[in-house]
Amino acid sequence: MPAPLASPLLDAPVDASRIFGSDTTLRWNSVTGAARYLVQVWRDSVMMMLHRDTLFAADPAAPFSSCRIGGLARNVKFWWYVRAFDDCGGYAASALWTFTTDVNTEAASPQAHAGFALRQNTPNPFSDATTIAFTLSTAARAVVRVYDALGREVAVLTDADLPAGAHAVQWRTADLPPGVYVARLQAGTFSATRGMLLAR
Repeated sequence: MPAPLASPLLDAPVDASRIFGSDTTLRWNSVTGAARYLVQVWRDSVMMMLHRDTLFAADPAAPFSSCRIGGLARNVKFWWYVRAFDDCGGYAASALWTFTTDVNTEAASPQAHAGFALRQNTPNPFSDATTIAFTLSTAARAVVRVYDALGREVAVLTDADLPAGAHAVQWRTADLPPGVYVARLQAGTFSATRGMLLAR
């Protein structure tokens, strides 16, 4: 009998975050032994108003899995979660996270955010410390926070007015347990997240 599946750990968008535009990519850590994933997005917390229901095959070689969701209405709160299934009928469900679409979708246009970027941390995976680089096209208040897999804030790496250009911050993990963490950059109306894997 195969070992029970672990619950998928949601990665992005960060729980209770606000997104711009009418589409987003949902991402979570891949589960060892999973054959399929079911992604469900709802417009209510009691799961009566289904927005999207997607079942697809798992890629066992990918550290993260993702699903693109479109057709999102403005200024609406959505609930989402993921179920992982094995080939023997077993399954495990993730936590239930939320995101809200912004009423002003124009703020997320490529022209408005051209030049802003959050880079993948290096090294990744990492065991003690990692560097997170980002670019600002204009001077802005930049905040970089780190969240654990349950959406809890574990570190604020910078919260300062920074000039345009390339920047980098280092995250030392101290005594945090291994697992998936999320770095989130907020700079004006621009926001982006990156998944990171801490491996002791």
